[in-house]
Amino acid sequence: MKVIGEVQAELTSSCVFPCAGSFMMNSNLMARHSSQVADMQRAMSADDRHFFGDYFARFHAALAPLAVEREPTAIHDKRLHTMFDEAVLSPSPATHYYNSPLRYTIYHWLFALTPVSLRDLLMERFMCMPKWHAPATHSK
Repeated sequence: MKVIGEVQAELTSSCVFPCAGSFMMNSNLMARHSSQVADMQRAMSADDRHFFGDYFARFHAALAPLAVEREPTAIHDKRLHTMFDEAVLSPSPATHYYNSPLRYTIYHWLFALTPVSLRDLLMERFMCMPKWHAPATHSK
């Protein structure tokens, strides 16, 4: 069973700057991000550090504004709660549940129809994440 809702829509479409009231902001999902980044960096091998170069730091710096611990708040989305109850309590739940605004449904539909090269450009444009530059040489 796979529950897909507003959470996934925001994570795949605009999670870098989620709107107030989004699951990411209400749940503290990113609260420990800074300490987890330090753990990831310590666990990287020298080869991994060379491969990722400054991208690792640039990527996590872009996420840093979201890494703020907040008081968790209730999610006031009756449709989401209804779908969750159905997914958990039904003897034969659906394989997918969608709970996203119409605009996200349209975005996902358009992304499915676009060629990968255009999709990549759109993702770079809307996600506002640092651009990846592979190292010139790599021995992995």
